[in-house]
Amino acid sequence: YTALGDTVNAAFRLESTTKQIGMDVALGETTYKYLSELSGNSKIFKQYTVTMKGYDTPTLTYAGSFVDLNNFLKLTAQG
Repeated sequence: YTALGDTVNAAFRLESTTKQIGMDVALGETTYKYLSELSGNSKIFKQYTVTMKGYDTPTLTYAGSFVDLNNFLKLTAQG
């Protein structure tokens, strides 16, 4: 078995969008909302709409720097 399919493809394409928006890290909308609920803070990353190669419609993503990610993870761990 291999890790193939739309989820893996979308993750790869989402990572590629960091160059478009000039950020270090990008999270999909569902993942970001889930983690935001855990941390109680949804204001660390900025919201962007990106166009991913191979997808017909724009995708909502949340992105930030590695420092933003570190802060976000600290808040999530504190719960």
